[in-house]
Amino acid sequence: MRRYGQSTANNITIKGNDTGFSAFLSPVPAPAEAAPLPCEWFPDGLYFYNTESGDYDLTAEAGLLETYTDNVAITPDFTLTKPTYHWKAKLVGELCLCSDYTVEFVVSWSSIDSPAYYTSANEIFIFPRDDNKDESGVMTITAKLKDASDVVVYTSNEIYLVIASASYYYTISSGSNSTNIGGWLRVPDNFNYTSATGSMQWYGGLDGSIGAYSNNTLTLTFNNLPFTQLWVYSNDGGNGTYRVNGGASRYYNRGAFYPPWSGGTPIDIAGLSSIEINTDGYGAPVYIFGR
Repeated sequence: MRRYGQSTANNITIKGNDTGFSAFLSPVPAPAEAAPLPCEWFPDGLYFYNTESGDYDLTAEAGLLETYTDNVAITPDFTLTKPTYHWKAKLVGELCLCSDYTVEFVVSWSSIDSPAYYTSANEIFIFPRDDNKDESGVMTITAKLKDASDVVVYTSNEIYLVIASASYYYTISSGSNSTNIGGWLRVPDNFNYTSATGSMQWYGGLDGSIGAYSNNTLTLTFNNLPFTQLWVYSNDGGNGTYRVNGGASRYYNRGAFYPPWSGGTPIDIAGLSSIEINTDGYGAPVYIFGR
């Protein structure tokens, strides 16, 4: 048997012109790696952390200040601020923070003494002031996503933190303590107005009312408190009226005190920006509740 490469024939040479052609084999270069695609931001929204679900899925939170003395039941709408309250929220979704995008939080407070807060990347943390002042009010928060040139490319939904004061629990009726108030807040006790026109005797005080002089028109403006219902009462026998957010003129609820959670007749609103109080010759305290 002949091995491969062996030959028994004579070698044959064919003469011809030398073309000078030569060929060389070169390794094929590996394909170049594709450049990474730019990050595409796609936020889902701004949310509070929900301890029950373990996720960021709440657009509103609420707490009750601990500085009350009556031993009354806690309504389901509010969490007692004991121990010291602490909330956190964040802008969730694809934010491209590793690509020089940044998050800026815009915070407003409806009252004077705001809770403290600090921000870190796409998170905001809210906690009590350290001076023991009453912090009742509404905090409104939005988040803005900015690109590397500091241009806003996205503005989030608003979220709300409602802090109620101790007076939230007290009713006006003499000697009565109500524990079934269904989330209603007495406005003068919990929120400061931003401006006032007309004559006013007092705002808040011991029984949480507004003192307007007789035969007078008093207009109060607010930082768009996020109420969906409002109830207004005056305990005199006249025919005073009120207007909410510049809308229709309405008569007060009068006579026997029927709070909104036990027989009052509230009106539906889309936030409280202003209320105009028109008094007659009687002149009497006006009570405003919001939910």
